[in-house]
Amino acid sequence: MSALIPSSTPSSTTLIPTTTGTLAGVEQTLVDARTLHKHLGVGKMFANWIKDRIETYGFSEGSDFLPKLAKTPGLFGGRPKTEYLLSLEVAKELALIENNAAGRAIRRALIAYERDTPALLRRQQAQIAQLRLALVGTDRVLHDLVRYHQMGLARGEIAKLLGISGDAVARRLRKADALGLLHYRPNPRLAAAGRKGALSARALAALGV
Repeated sequence: MSALIPSSTPSSTTLIPTTTGTLAGVEQTLVDARTLHKHLGVGKMFANWIKDRIETYGFSEGSDFLPKLAKTPGLFGGRPKTEYLLSLEVAKELALIENNAAGRAIRRALIAYERDTPALLRRQQAQIAQLRLALVGTDRVLHDLVRYHQMGLARGEIAKLLGISGDAVARRLRKADALGLLHYRPNPRLAAAGRKGALSARALAALGV
């Protein structure tokens, strides 16, 4: 998702891309500082501008921004450079500091983005839930697997009911867990025993037993 920023052209908007990252131990929306610098119309070069703003206003690495090492485009890999991902609060503050029309428009757009994001996430989560239910409905084995697992049945019991091997049950449980249909964590002892049994079987096969 991106914040929509009104441009200088009537009835037109441009985009400031956003991403997610972890600041101060919290996953949150982050704004690319170089893109922000471009849309603010700052005359100073980006590297000098961002370093000056960080030092002047006391922004802290890890809580207000994340530095990210990158390289400029080039035939031989380019030169190293540092990009910066900013928290929404810092991006809004930097937009306000510029004290120009672009800065005010960007700040309003970021505030609107912040306000609308929770509702959008709820809609996306509802759509994902519907897709998951549709997937379960089209795969009878998966449907029964999820139901048996939610009933608390053991892997061996599920295997007998579905008429498939225990390994196949484990694979499908991992798949269902990855899709968010259930929470599956295999028993470490059973997993180790399964690996040991598989190794023994291969050893016996190699010996022709």
